[in-house]
Amino acid sequence: MKYTNIKTLFLILFVGMLSCEEGIIKSPEQSLDESKAYANGAAAAASLNGVYSQSQLLEVFGSGPQIFEDLMSDNTDFVGSFPTIQDVKNYATISTNATVQSYWQVGYRVINGANTIVDRVPGVVDIALTETQRNSMIGQAKFIRAIVYLQLVNQFAQPFNRGAGSNLGVPLILKGFDGTVELPTRSTVAQVHDQIIKDLTEALAAVPVSYPGTNVRGRATKGACAALLSRISLYRGEYQKAADFAKQVLDNTALYSIAANYGFYGSTVGSEHVFAIIIVL
Repeated sequence: MKYTNIKTLFLILFVGMLSCEEGIIKSPEQSLDESKAYANGAAAAASLNGVYSQSQLLEVFGSGPQIFEDLMSDNTDFVGSFPTIQDVKNYATISTNATVQSYWQVGYRVINGANTIVDRVPGVVDIALTETQRNSMIGQAKFIRAIVYLQLVNQFAQPFNRGAGSNLGVPLILKGFDGTVELPTRSTVAQVHDQIIKDLTEALAAVPVSYPGTNVRGRATKGACAALLSRISLYRGEYQKAADFAKQVLDNTALYSIAANYGFYGSTVGSEHVFAIIIVL
């Protein structure tokens, strides 16, 4: 009797193992093979939308890093109990700060998505995909890569005017992850700035002035590229360039206008906004 019970138990475990194995080899419902993600123009556009979607996460442009930047100024104060946030306020942040680590990791996750668009879209075979559309997708990915790199280098490095950009910035990763684990070294602030300017200049030439529909300001446009070029020029002390790029935006009165007061700041996107992360619920 005892032998029979053990045998029965073995059969149950064996069948269970087969069931688990069968479940493992199934394709996850929420995932898509990379080859299918770039099988045609529509799939590539959906992949680009996924990169935009990632950028709205808390750790990127969902307010987390932006609040941190204010905490290190006199704009705001922190009276909560989270030690990782209090450390930032007290200028006592260390490398094991879990909140800061998440901002770094998710920022690079978005950069990896943008890199993959830049890598894969040129090879998409689809007669319905025009070169203008193809170039626009690549340009939009470069814009996203640039704006995330600008945020990261501002958060994790000294300002450009300290040493004319010679201080260490953040690692420059410009290729999508292919399974090879690498440990890149930090580039200088000047090198990161150079890549940001290169990406934005190429994106400015490739993306449209606007898009059809209501999501006009939630995607990279010529105005958004010029505005970001103006901002990085200002950070670098290149004031004439900053003014020239800003003028490109201000001159487009059909799309942009200066708000009369700070009432524009909120959930409603208006003509004061050049580029905004639009969350679709």
